[in-house]
Amino acid sequence: MVLKQRLQALRARARPLLERPYLTAFGIGSTAASVVYLTPESIPSRSLKGTLFGAADRFLHTKAAVADLWQSLKDRVTSASVGKSASASRGFATSIAQQLSIWSEHTVTQDRLLLFGGQFVLDWLLDKALSAAGDDQQAAEQALINLLRSESSASALLSRPEAGPKLLEALERSRQPAQLQQVLQTALQGITLPPKASLDDLRLTINVAKHTQHAAARTIAVQLLGCWAEASVLNCGKLAAMQVGPALTQVAAASSGQPDSQHLQHQLCRTMGVLVQACSLKHLLGLGPWLQHLLLMAADAAAAGDTRQAAMGLEVFAVCLKQLPDMQGATRDINACALLDHLASTKSVELQHAIAVVVAALSPLLAQAQREQWTDRLLRWLCRDQTDEALRYTTAGALAALAEVPGADGLQVAGKWLGELLVTLSMQVKPHHSIAAAPSAGEEDRQILETVAVDPVFARSIAAELETSVMRSTTFLLPDPDALELLHPAALKAYPAAAAAVEIVLADAIIQKALKVLCALISPDPAKQRWLHLAGMVPLLQRLTLQRSLDTLGDGNLPALMAEPSALGLQRQSARMLALLASDPAAQPAISRSAWVPWLQRAVHSEDCALASNAGRTLLNLESARFALSRRLPLSQVEAAFSHRAGISWLLDEEEALPEQEGPRLKLRDGVHLFCPTAAHHHVLAQRGCATTAPGAPTVDVVFVHGIQGGAFSTWRAERAALSRQPNEGRAVSRQICWPGVWLSADAPKARLLSMKYAAPVTAWQGESLPVRGTVEQLLDRLTAAGVGQRPVVFVCHSLGGLLVKEMLAKAFQDTAKPKHKQVGENTRGVVFYACPNTGSWMADWGWQLRFVGASPSASIMHLRRGKHLEDVNQTLQQRHEAGLLEVLSFGEGLPTRISRALPQVHIVPPENANPGYGDYTTMVDADHVNTCKPLDQSYESYTRLRDFLLVVQHKLDENPEQQHAL
Repeated sequence: MVLKQRLQALRARARPLLERPYLTAFGIGSTAASVVYLTPESIPSRSLKGTLFGAADRFLHTKAAVADLWQSLKDRVTSASVGKSASASRGFATSIAQQLSIWSEHTVTQDRLLLFGGQFVLDWLLDKALSAAGDDQQAAEQALINLLRSESSASALLSRPEAGPKLLEALERSRQPAQLQQVLQTALQGITLPPKASLDDLRLTINVAKHTQHAAARTIAVQLLGCWAEASVLNCGKLAAMQVGPALTQVAAASSGQPDSQHLQHQLCRTMGVLVQACSLKHLLGLGPWLQHLLLMAADAAAAGDTRQAAMGLEVFAVCLKQLPDMQGATRDINACALLDHLASTKSVELQHAIAVVVAALSPLLAQAQREQWTDRLLRWLCRDQTDEALRYTTAGALAALAEVPGADGLQVAGKWLGELLVTLSMQVKPHHSIAAAPSAGEEDRQILETVAVDPVFARSIAAELETSVMRSTTFLLPDPDALELLHPAALKAYPAAAAAVEIVLADAIIQKALKVLCALISPDPAKQRWLHLAGMVPLLQRLTLQRSLDTLGDGNLPALMAEPSALGLQRQSARMLALLASDPAAQPAISRSAWVPWLQRAVHSEDCALASNAGRTLLNLESARFALSRRLPLSQVEAAFSHRAGISWLLDEEEALPEQEGPRLKLRDGVHLFCPTAAHHHVLAQRGCATTAPGAPTVDVVFVHGIQGGAFSTWRAERAALSRQPNEGRAVSRQICWPGVWLSADAPKARLLSMKYAAPVTAWQGESLPVRGTVEQLLDRLTAAGVGQRPVVFVCHSLGGLLVKEMLAKAFQDTAKPKHKQVGENTRGVVFYACPNTGSWMADWGWQLRFVGASPSASIMHLRRGKHLEDVNQTLQQRHEAGLLEVLSFGEGLPTRISRALPQVHIVPPENANPGYGDYTTMVDADHVNTCKPLDQSYESYTRLRDFLLVVQHKLDENPEQQHAL
């Protein structure tokens, strides 16, 4: 109440003063600011003066901490001489400036000063700092320096109209420019300037940058321009319209070769970088002249040992270059490659990163020799152990740019790139951890201890063959000189294109083989998968598979084969590689935002089983990760499902919240294949989690496991449908002849049909395989990642596959260290054996003895030898069956099998070995070992009994609903 009365009295006595022009800023809300404008002669009486300061004192008393400071200001004003107006006025101003300088030294008082003094104090200080040299000017400058040291007060100060130009002028006049320059530089680094800068401020600052002879003022002016550009696109447009581009060019030219110009060049690069990226009026910037100056500034910085500044200059150069419509014309007089060659020896990771960015930008302009030189150099950076992830990713981007160059040059880069990745990973090959870590238990372990996924020498030979093949496919070929006279002129004219087409087919086969080896190298190791992603595998695959039309001949002719989609085997391995990489969340953005998704959405409908499965696995891995991430994002940021875009799955209503994930996230790893990749239940699991019981989720998993020399799809084809006559991996297994996907999917629509793929050669000369215990561990890990074990499971096995399943179940029952493995065993409700050697095979005993005369039986064959171990495993399943926990159905072979033209037909698994001694057993009287699992049609016994078996299992589950869920 007392304070209110005193303020009312103050208003009444101060009303005559309010009409004076120098007191128009006076008001109760800014009493502190009004004191700044009072002069001694304007105060008519000591009583009014006392009342004024008393009111100010009480007004500021709301924060008691400033009372003593305000009292010191009153003392200075009171002591001023009233009789000598000029000197008293200057003394009074000096007193106020000094007091403001003192107040601005501390954060608390700075805040109070800005709160109660506001813009009036700041404007007064800016004006005083530009006055004639004197105590008041120095005090005002010191107050500004103090205010600039605080982020909040600096922001308030630099946001004032004309503050920037006035501070630049004050810097030019200052007796202590170093201190003011330092605080200005620091302040501008930590604040954001107004997004709507005045045209006058921009114009005045540009003029200072162009015309001042004061080095510090020029540097701060360029920094100010950069800060305004960073503040908004609007400011960038204003600067471009005011010809800031030529002004920066002029400043850069003046700074070249000048001593102590490092900070100015740093600010020039920064400002140019901000403008070229944010400005929507790039054509007004005049980017062409910037290029040479950016290179010169980078060279100056590198010579001075400032690699960070050199890197910034190169990166801005690359960004500017990409914005120019005529890159070749803009770089005609610039020898950028010479500077890059000079800088390439640097050990600075930051500078190497920038060099790679520039090489990517220059890639369309490089000559063949330069492209080869930079390809080799970038590959060394990419594959060395010391390279960090960021540099590896950038280097891969530069290689991708070099590979995208049309014609032979681009394809050669891609071939070298793939070969180097293969060689690098082959040098890291180690024995399988599950074997190497196990103690040796006998001759078998000693034989297989050094088993590896891929032999390193073989991998390197593929890399060498790849480089040669790609080189030949990109060379302009002519017939042998001796044959020239024998060829018709028309044939001679067509020869180069025809020869190139043949070489491309051969190169495709080698590329496919290289990709297959790479997949084998990285399949068991997530760290290698991540390394390969960072090394640019996604764009490299895109160049080799989707961008075949770039592989033109030197004369511009395009063989028809080049325009066709790449070979089936190459497409398969590309999709397989993508499925491997998609399991790593870090690789998903690169795949999702590329041209791969549309291609995968088409490939998932392919008639080829392997291609459709690999494409489906990739999409499901991507979708599973995307939904897991989407649960942590606002609904408005959730993208449509990949399957929905392909028209093969439902999508959650946008108005509904995403459901909680049920169980672990779906991960379809290498070796897990899908008979029906477009089935809706796959996407339910991908979107909701492996353990979901939501509508549309599968009620049972049926897992098919092939035998020796079998395949995920070829083992399960209808007998009368032979494989197409394409060599090796180019063979096609049509979805129409793969009976689980065609027949069983219709008869058991609630079942998820999976097929496992693993290495199972007859001899080690066909390739190395894990021993059975290693394969079992690997298969269990892959199955549990796919969600097998979260619901009832039925295994369908052929030959060796049956022994693997038995081993898996026996291990799962005892595996207390891995609960997910135990779930697989506990939830297995049925097993179907086709010609499974339950107690071993006499052929395995024979093959093992032949090792003494030079034969090399594989690890898989060795496990088929008869012995106590197989009997114990068989007994474990028998106990489960007799307890009513496991249904078993077995088929035996009724006909002998021809294994070689030189040998008689034999029963590979005689009936006494095929019959486990429990469950239902049937001998297929008209089928040999290979064809027991290949029914002629849907009425064939080997199919109908399997179908009925699944219905029995499903019926028991329906009677006991609690068994539908994981135990």
